[in-house]
Amino acid sequence: MASLSIFLTTTGIGLLLIGKLISKQLGYQADISIGEYIALGVGFTISLFLFLFDHFCITNEKNEVMNKIDLFFKNSPRTRHLMKANDD
Repeated sequence: MASLSIFLTTTGIGLLLIGKLISKQLGYQADISIGEYIALGVGFTISLFLFLFDHFCITNEKNEVMNKIDLFFKNSPRTRHLMKANDD
């Protein structure tokens, strides 16, 4: 889940930049350095890379077990079960 924490941190940086841009549009003094844009781009790039790596390269044991169960029920023959009726 490192990709999520990096993504959320980068989103915070992006929100700060949006605030600075709005302040600049309203005529207030707001200094935006090139490093803030670089940090935003690098953060989104790293979080995207980690997300894709985690999603496609690292196997999830829970998903493997669920896939095996799903395959078992798809490949097993259909059977009918007789059930005793309640005579209450």
